[in-house]
Amino acid sequence: MLLADDDDELRELLAFVLRRAGLLVVEARDGAEVLAYIRRSLAADPAVPPVDVLVTDYGMPGWSGFDVLDALRKADVSLPVIVITANGSDELQAEAVRLRVRAVMDKPIDPTDLCAAVAGLLPGPAPACAG
Repeated sequence: MLLADDDDELRELLAFVLRRAGLLVVEARDGAEVLAYIRRSLAADPAVPPVDVLVTDYGMPGWSGFDVLDALRKADVSLPVIVITANGSDELQAEAVRLRVRAVMDKPIDPTDLCAAVAGLLPGPAPACAG
C-alpha cells in the first residue's frame, strides 16, 4: 500500500501501525511522489511493489490528494483510495464521491481505525490491526 502525507510525524506513525499489522507500506511526502511511484509500479518495475491501496492526505503542498486522484482517474488508473483530512466539509465529501474514494477519515486519525479501513479493501486474509 502507498501512504501519502506531508506531516512526517503522522505519516511515520501510521506507517508504523500498518507495518506492525503485517502490511507492506511505501511512504510518500506529497502528490508528486505518489504519482511518480504509481507510474513506476504500472511500468512493472520489479523494484517497485504494486499499489493495492492508496491512503492520501487531502491537503498536501503542490498536488493535493484530490489532484492526485483526478490525475489517476483521467489516466484510467483504478485502485481503492482512502483520504485523510483535517477539513471534512460537505464539499470535500461530494468531491470524494465523484472521485470514487472508498472512505474519508477525519484527523486526528486513529491508526487502528485506518488499519481496519485498509484491511477492508485488501484481498485475502485481513491484517492483524491491534487496538
